[in-house]
Amino acid sequence: RRVTDFVAPLAMTMNGNGAALYNVGCILFMSQACNVELNAVQIITGIVLACMLCMGTITVPGGAAVSLT
Repeated sequence: RRVTDFVAPLAMTMNGNGAALYNVGCILFMSQACNVELNAVQIITGIVLACMLCMGTITVPGGAAVSLT
């Protein structure tokens, strides 16, 4: 029982990491496509916000795409 209490939340967190990377990649792609220059502070803010957003995103395939809209 103790092992499952640790492994289940760990798997949920690892699934969210991919979604956070996807969101940050989309932010950077859209800024480059629109010729918007982002400085380091804006990029770090985007990374932090994407990580916080993915904590509340549902953990299903394609769940991160819903959070971008």
